[in-house]
Amino acid sequence: MRKKICAFKDSVVLTNPSYIIHCDTMAYEPDAQTAHFSGATHITGKNTLMYCVAGYYNSHTGISDFWHHATITSKKGEKLSGDSIYYDKKKDYGAVTNNVSLRDSTDNITILGNFAIYKGEARTIMVTKHAEMDQEYEKDTLHLHGDTLYGYNISMSDSNSTHKTPKLLLAYHHVKFFKKDMQGKCDSLSYDEKDSVMRMFTNPIVWSDQNQLTADTMRLFMANKKLNLLDMRHNSFIISRDTLASKEDSLQFNQIKGRNMKGNFRNNKLYKVKVIGNAQTIYYVYSDNNNTVVGANRADCSNMLIYIDSNRIKSITFFTKARCNTLSNENNKSGGFFIG
Repeated sequence: MRKKICAFKDSVVLTNPSYIIHCDTMAYEPDAQTAHFSGATHITGKNTLMYCVAGYYNSHTGISDFWHHATITSKKGEKLSGDSIYYDKKKDYGAVTNNVSLRDSTDNITILGNFAIYKGEARTIMVTKHAEMDQEYEKDTLHLHGDTLYGYNISMSDSNSTHKTPKLLLAYHHVKFFKKDMQGKCDSLSYDEKDSVMRMFTNPIVWSDQNQLTADTMRLFMANKKLNLLDMRHNSFIISRDTLASKEDSLQFNQIKGRNMKGNFRNNKLYKVKVIGNAQTIYYVYSDNNNTVVGANRADCSNMLIYIDSNRIKSITFFTKARCNTLSNENNKSGGFFIG
């Protein structure tokens, strides 16, 4: 009685105008307006449903701490979970540690990590320590890793449920991503849901089908959740192993170089490349129904338009100051050479 603690056991229900708590065991402090609960606990609010196995909630300060399989689920379909969740209702601020997961069922996005800070007023979440984002498509999943992930326009409330705000994702340092038909890496990356454009910065590399693409910066344009256009800026370079080369000529690589490039994709396969400025290309020429290599053809011009079929150059159109020469197989004993 001196501590003024009320103890409740078995099928406990605490009703408040803002929430209802169902739990197995509860110790309630009326002066501090704090409920300590243990056992499977469900807290139902106006916009959220919370679950944990142990924790406390202060109805005066709005501060709560949930432990063991803690989750917060919004009516919008977003679910935040972790081993422990600290949440300040008045500030709409939360910190999650270990096995962090933020699930957005609307866009089929899951953000994972081992530490996260959620700021509802700023509509942001920061995830670090093995941060990862997974986005599910019909028959594939995009996996993205980075040291730190920032998500913008992320909200656990229903305040803007009728006016959906496009999400923005930022990934910093040692960024890698992959799906079945495309892989890539760079130092930092941004993805804006507003225009479906992924921007890659500092030593970006993309592998698509048999092609390796590099440039100083890249922009990947998505359409219907498929890669539609790749915009490559400064020191653009595409290289792919010659699929018709024999094992003895394994160093044969078809290459395209230029100041800027725009690559068009069809069914996630590169089929057209426009080279803008200082265009150069090397591709291998065959005879006898593609059984005998004749040599490597090098072409230089200002601009170039290249069509690709089954990872082979189908046609090339040269614009302005075109120069071509062929290195015959007799003079190319090394099996391949590169654009310098």
